Amino acid sequence: MMKKMMLAALAAVSVIAMTGCSSFQTAANLNRVKIIPGAQSQDYQAHINAEVWGVYLLGAIPMFTGSTLTPGRCTFFNDTVNVSSAVGMATKLTRSRLNADKIYDLQTTTDCAWIIPSGIFWYKSVQVSGNVCR
Repeated sequence: MMKKMMLAALAAVSVIAMTGCSSFQTAANLNRVKIIPGAQSQDYQAHINAEVWGVYLLGAIPMFTGSTLTPGRCTFFNDTVNVSSAVGMATKLTRSRLNADKIYDLQTTTDCAWIIPSGIFWYKSVQVSGNVCR
């Protein structure tokens, strides 16, 4: 019985580690709606959303978290689930991928929840969203 539980836990951790713990998404199809006051019709505008999440031991020790250097990857034992790391990822990728240099209405949301069956693991996440223009 214990062997099956350990195998199931190892499989769950492997699946989670293979999925991305961080993401950066853009929405540029705005149907000619100006989302930034004062922007000209020829200006590039988009909405961005960046997210970093991870699993922590006792709510303080990072087990695996999202990589802020390469979204879609996980890192182990690095505390990247915080507002400064998420904003840093969002601004860096806004500049490099979208060639935009202005972010308006930047907002962050944090979440922390106890993973009920385990008793010792916590889920934390940070989301950053805003409107960009170049």
